[in-house]
Amino acid sequence: MAARPLVAVGIIQQGDRIVPALTSADRDTFARQGYLHVRGCIPAARIEAMTTVIDQVVDTESRGMLAAGEIDDLATAQPFERRWYHVWRQHGGKQQFGQVGWHSRVFSRALFDLWVEPSILDTVEALIGPEIQFNGDFWVRPKLPDEQETTLPWHQDSGYMPDTADHPLLTLWMPLVEVNADNGTLQFVPGSQKMGIQDHGTADGSFRTTAFDPAAGAAIDTVAMSPGDFVLFDNLVFHRSTVNCADMVRWSIDFRYSPVGTPMAHLWHADMAFTARSRRDPSQAATWQQVEHAWQHSRQRRERAW
Repeated sequence: MAARPLVAVGIIQQGDRIVPALTSADRDTFARQGYLHVRGCIPAARIEAMTTVIDQVVDTESRGMLAAGEIDDLATAQPFERRWYHVWRQHGGKQQFGQVGWHSRVFSRALFDLWVEPSILDTVEALIGPEIQFNGDFWVRPKLPDEQETTLPWHQDSGYMPDTADHPLLTLWMPLVEVNADNGTLQFVPGSQKMGIQDHGTADGSFRTTAFDPAAGAAIDTVAMSPGDFVLFDNLVFHRSTVNCADMVRWSIDFRYSPVGTPMAHLWHADMAFTARSRRDPSQAATWQQVEHAWQHSRQRRERAW
C-alpha cells in the first residue's frame, strides 16, 4: 500500500516564540484524517531538558548494573540515541523493567514544561477549544531494536481507555530522536476515526486489537519526524507502532489532552489530571508546585515503579 505524507502545519515567529500557524484548512484536514503533524515548534531547550532527565535515569540504572556485575561498560561515550541500546546489549538483550514505557522514573519539571509548552497548547486550543485539561497519562518510550513488547498493533486510544469514546481526547506523540519507517515510528489509517469506537477484544501479544484489519484496502501513512515535531491525533483514529529495525533506541513521549470537565472517573491516571490552560480564568491553570504535590499523592507514583 502506498504511503501518503502527513499534513505538515506551517509555523510563524512571534518574537522568541514559535507559533503553529493553524489554518481552517489544517483544522479541516484534522477532522478528515484524524491527525495533524506540526513541524519544528517545540523549542530545542525543552527537548534538551527532557533528554537530560532520561540520561540521568539511564546513568543511574547503568551504574547499578555495573556494580552488580551485569555489564562491564557504562557506554558513556555513546550518543543519547545509542547509549541505552549498548547497555541493553551487554545486559543480554533483555529489558527487565519499563518495557511498555517509562513513567514514574521520568516525572520531572522538564516533563511538566512540555505539557504546558505554549506552542503545543496553541495547537490543542485550535482543535478542541481554550479550556484545556491535561488528562494525567504520560509515557516516555524507549523502543529497542526488534522488541515486540513495544510493537503495538492497530488500535484506537479509546479502545484502551474505558468510557472516553464519546469525548474529545487528543494524544500528542513527539520523538526525541529522528524517527522513520526503519526505527519504529507511528503509522495511521487516515479517516478511520469515522468508524467510531470498535471492540478491542482480540489479543495480539501483550495488547488488544480488533478482530478485523482496519487498514485493509487503505493507504497507510507512515510518520517521519524530527525532534521538535509532534503529531496530535484523535482518540478514535487507528494507529500502530512498528518494529524498530535500527541499532539505536527510538525515544518518544506521548501524553493526552481534553476539554476541561471531561469525565475521568474510570481512568487510572485521573488523580494527575489538571487544567493546562484556561482563557476564561487563567488562574485555573495549574502550577508546577501544584502538579508536583498531586504527584506525591498519586496512584501512579504508588503503583508504577517505572
